[in-house]
Parts: sequence; C-alpha cells; structure tokens
Amino acid sequence: MIDLILSSEALGFLCAIHAIATRRRESTGTLAWAAWVFVPFVGPPLYLLLGTDRIGRRRRRRVKEIREMHRKHVEKARECARQRRSEIPDAIPLAISDQGFFAVTFGNTTELLTDGADVFGRLIEDIRRAERSVEVLSYIVDADAQTERLKDALLDALRRGVTVRIIYDGIGALGCGRFLKDLEARGAKCLEFIPLNPLRLRFRMSLRNHRKLVVVDGRVGYIGSMNLSGRHVGNPPASQDIVVRFAGDVAADMQRIFDEDWRFGEEENRRLFFGGADDWPTFVDADDDPKDMCALEGECVQLVASGPDDPAVGVMRMLVTAIHRAEVSVDLATPYFIPPQALLGAMQSAAARGVRVRLLVSEKTDSHVVDMAMSLWLGLVMERDIEVRSSAGGFIHEKFAVIDGHVAFMGSSNLDQRSAFLNFEADIVAYAGALPRQLADHFIGRWKRAKRYRIPIWLLPRAVRPSLAESGAWVETGDKTPRWMWPFKRFGYRLVWLTSPLL
Repeated sequence: MIDLILSSEALGFLCAIHAIATRRRESTGTLAWAAWVFVPFVGPPLYLLLGTDRIGRRRRRRVKEIREMHRKHVEKARECARQRRSEIPDAIPLAISDQGFFAVTFGNTTELLTDGADVFGRLIEDIRRAERSVEVLSYIVDADAQTERLKDALLDALRRGVTVRIIYDGIGALGCGRFLKDLEARGAKCLEFIPLNPLRLRFRMSLRNHRKLVVVDGRVGYIGSMNLSGRHVGNPPASQDIVVRFAGDVAADMQRIFDEDWRFGEEENRRLFFGGADDWPTFVDADDDPKDMCALEGECVQLVASGPDDPAVGVMRMLVTAIHRAEVSVDLATPYFIPPQALLGAMQSAAARGVRVRLLVSEKTDSHVVDMAMSLWLGLVMERDIEVRSSAGGFIHEKFAVIDGHVAFMGSSNLDQRSAFLNFEADIVAYAGALPRQLADHFIGRWKRAKRYRIPIWLLPRAVRPSLAESGAWVETGDKTPRWMWPFKRFGYRLVWLTSPLL
C-alpha cells in the first residue's frame, strides 16, 4: 500500500511540474492544481482528464489560418466602422470595440426574446423560410417535445434541398443521439466537437464548446444563453434564458464563427484544414463591400468569439475594460459567479469610484459545489458596497451586462473562470440603440422581483463578524447551524472555494 501511495505521489509531482510549466491561466488555477495533484490516487487522474487545457500549437496555427481567410472582409468592415464612429463618436468606445477580432456592424435589426416558447416559435418560423442553409451550434441538445418540433422543421428544410449542419459539444450533448439520428439519415451533417473519448489523440475533457447560435441563410442569426432543450419552456421554465434574433451583417459574422468551429472540429479531414479557398463553405460573397451598409440606420452590434484557441481576444477582457470606463452604473446578471481576478478588481474599483454596481445571480444553481464556492465570492463583492440579489422562481440561466445604460454584453459567457479561459464562447456587444435599453429594462424587471442575497454569519471572519452582523443587511444572522459546527462548515466552504478555479 505504501508503494502505491508513493507511486501516486511521484506521478502527482510530475503533474505539478507540468501544470507550472504549461498552464497559461491565472496563477490561482495553476496553484490549485499543483496542490490537488498530491491527493493520492485521485489527484493525478483528475489532472490528466481536466487539467491539461492547452489547445496545441498545430490547432492554434490552423485557427490562425482560418481567421486569415476572413480578414479581408473584416478589414472592410473596420473601415466602415471608422466612418460611422465619426458620426456617433460617443456610442462606440474604441477601447472596447478594438479588442475584438470582428468589427462593429451596422444596419442590424434586433429582437430580444425572453420566453423559451417564443424562441422556438421564431426559430422554427425562420427555418421553414430558409432557402440555402441552416447552421446550428449548441452546447446541450435534448430529445424532448420542443426539440421534436425543431427537428420536424429541419427535416422539412432538408426535403427542400436546404443544407443543414449541426455542431454539438461532446459532453454537453450526451444522450442527444435520438435527435440527431433522423436528421443524419435525411442528409444533415452533424459534428461532435471534441468527442468524449479518452483514447482519442489530444483528448481534452476541459475544453468545451459552450456557444449557442443559429444562422439561417447567412442573414438571420440567433445568439444567447439558451440551449436546444425543452427545459427552457414552461411557466415557469426549469431554466430561464434570453436570446436575441438578428438580421443584418452580424449574422454573417456568426456564419464565419460556425465555419471556424466546423473546420476546427473536423481536424482529421486534412482537405478541410489545408484545402484552398474553394473548399470554404461560406454564404457571404467575397466581393461584398460592407461600406455599402454604412448609410443604413440600425443597431451597432459586434460579435465576440472567445476561446482557448485565441486567448488574445475575449469578451471578459472587453467587459473588464467597459467596467473600468463606467461612470454611472454597472448591471451584471449571471448564473455562475466565480470571477477572474481582473473582473473582481474591476467591479470593486468601480464601486469605490461611486459607480452603482449591481449583481444578479440565481438563487440556486444546478451544482451544490458551485453554490458553496459562490457564497464566498459573493461575500467578497458585497463587502465593497456591491449590491447582490438572487432571483427566485427557477434557475436563472441568463448572462448579460449593461454598462451606463448604453453598452450591453450578452451571450453564452458566464462570469466564471471556465468561460474566461477554457470554453469556446460566443457573445455580442451592443452599442447604443434599442438593445441596450431593452436589456436594461429586463434587468430592472428581474431586479425588482429578486431578493437580497444573504450569506450565513458563520462564513464571515471572526474579526469582522460582530460589526457586520449588526449593520450588514446581507448577513444571515438567523442560521440554525449549531455554533460548535461553525468552524467545520466554514473550513469545508473555504476548501471548496480554494478549488473554485478548477470548476
């Protein structure tokens, strides 16, 4: 037995060296893994499955090659954006928009959908009108009554000769075979993104495609926090989400993101990765000049695609920049709050400057471990005069932010370290226009119905417990936990909190 323990510790030592030498995330995550790998028999296997989050040089090079194929169109769009900025200089902060790969697009029409039934209805309606293509990317794909309606619309599109392609995540969409089987039999192309197969070369269980978007004919796009699942439909639904329907140039950028993920996922097919431009399955004419759209009125929207394949571009960096620039208000909504240090510091700094910072979270998430870790993170922000409320009535899965009432972020990214460093995410940033106002109104409606978030008094450090218990409205003083158990429960919560960068 001692020999087995020593062998496990030796393997853990090698894993710790690997984590320190290769991981590019925040130091907190690296240190957490460097400690966890020394847990006998459990630490090393978990690290090999979940801790090796590098995407590989070859894949990074291929993603760069794919982005180069889009650069001509993106540069034209940037020229258009520069022209429009001169007309509305205060609406599009350069410090935010210039961090994204895709340029700000104009002439878009938007429709905010806050009810799951409405989302399925509008989506099926657009699919039934499709003429050339339907592209679907979802983290979760369930087989239920709602997705059965969607499948019928996709089968009808296939009968009309419309190209249907579906990307689903290898872990998020476990058990979705029944939904895909009929579609593949009728000619749909379905791709599992990073399959769940530990025997596969370069298997990465921790790298997941968390994006949720649909593009119809390269002209109409849907993006948000909603998966393809009936759990988002009901009164109330098991999971409440928001989706935005777009028509305009931003839908073409969504098409490009889908095409990038399709090529990335088919890495075994060398023709797709190294073939010529003729192999590129795009529905955007290379001769299209985005400058023609500059004179059109509409929403100013920018697509942001984050992921471990391109760490220099990320919605989290843009959000942190926007919070640092905030002058009046910062409103954030997320189901999971395990923030990177940069985001936590930006929120605390904004509150210290007198900016009103409000954070809306779900009363309960779908993970008790995450709830335990969140309670300590939320305690840190509430200590800095940041008001936190929790929404009751089901799992609130919405992810969005509104800065000063006129810059809005929404999409698939949570305010956690997984979305910041590991997941492939897709979000939009809206500058001025109707969408930021609608999201601000939606936040206020949620905020009024939410209740103040509270943490039990035994989670507080002993030194500050008396003063905060008397004056802090966010401290739950009526907890029925016996006093002798306080140190043990506090230690358990803090142990989970220390491992939260790994969640």
